[in-house]
Amino acid sequence: MKFFLLSLIIFISATAALAQTEPAPWASFGPEIGIPTGQAANPYSITAGASFKLEVPVAKSQFNFMATVGYNSFVLKGAYTGASTHDAAFIPVEAGGRLYFSHMYIEGDIGGSFNINPGYAGPKFAFVYSPVIGFSTPSKDHRRSLDFGIKYEGRVEPGGTVGQVAVRVAFRVSTKKREVVKQK
Repeated sequence: MKFFLLSLIIFISATAALAQTEPAPWASFGPEIGIPTGQAANPYSITAGASFKLEVPVAKSQFNFMATVGYNSFVLKGAYTGASTHDAAFIPVEAGGRLYFSHMYIEGDIGGSFNINPGYAGPKFAFVYSPVIGFSTPSKDHRRSLDFGIKYEGRVEPGGTVGQVAVRVAFRVSTKKREVVKQK
């Protein structure tokens, strides 16, 4: 876990350094809703959460570094009578990359997932991975967009993977300041 936290600090520092150059970084925030998969499909009925993403372009390419932090809640089925009697709640912290093909993109993230529900029987920390495919709709001034993504997120635990397939709808904004054009 110390290695992960050190890697995260280095990544955020590098992201901040890259953010000082053109083109500008983007930030997005939005809700997510999904269905549990894997070992989570039996006890849980639905997933809900939200995530914040920071993306930093690499030079003038179509590739962006990504940093993500989120919140995921796996809601227990009403009639479930198995070993788990609590909803699961996680905070995933991930880093990865996004490659654009016009307005479509593919993204891959890896990181760690923190269990924040003391009643959940799984480990407090686990490896997490998340492939994403999505579409970003630009505005006229290209400073804002809506970001639609479909992702699979898997939290690797000793008994198997606690996963979800989720849809994310986010508001995405450029962090670059607008230049004021002086009129004569």
